[in-house]
Amino acid sequence: MLGKMSFDKVARAVLETPRQQPTLLIGVDGGGGAGKSTFARSLLAAFTRLAETAMTVHTDDFFRPFPGQLQPAMDGFLDGEIDWRRLLSQVVSPIKEGRSGRFQRYDWPSRSLQEWHVVDAGGIVIVEGIRALRRELAPLYDYRVWVECSRAVRLNRGVARDGEKARSRWELNWLPGDDRFVEEHRPQAIADLAVDGSGHSGIDPGQFIHYVLAR
Repeated sequence: MLGKMSFDKVARAVLETPRQQPTLLIGVDGGGGAGKSTFARSLLAAFTRLAETAMTVHTDDFFRPFPGQLQPAMDGFLDGEIDWRRLLSQVVSPIKEGRSGRFQRYDWPSRSLQEWHVVDAGGIVIVEGIRALRRELAPLYDYRVWVECSRAVRLNRGVARDGEKARSRWELNWLPGDDRFVEEHRPQAIADLAVDGSGHSGIDPGQFIHYVLAR
């Protein structure tokens, strides 16, 4: 996990990014279990320490509700389960236009859309989660982060979090879906920054896997 000073340095570097609109819009993506939520949470804390107004929007809140049990169909997780069009219309597009966004949170236990949340324009908005850097959304961010992590580590994390009963879904659906997403959308190639999410050692900015399209 990145140290406090390291994340502060990253935050300062990101703040130097030219903005396309009043809000600094950041996309953080990675495979399931890669560590993207941890990265986004730590980056948000760094912005707070720097007295910046910032918030995080999670792609998990844009899961597409549908009746019945989740099926381990590979096509579903790649294009069907995260409703990127709703994320675009309710959050990304309004923010790009200088307006506040507004969306309903997907509730996983009830598999339904629940309360509304407001995403204020201005300040910093981090869009974090799987498929955040898909090709339709990636050009709209001011700064893009890809969190890299091995398949084995991600599987172990997923099973530890979701239980052994979820192993088949990780192996048959989610991990192959991540592979297909990377192959089709090439998020690591358009990222401004790629980081190691393995968590095997304390990482500082000098130990990032690589910089891509460094500003």
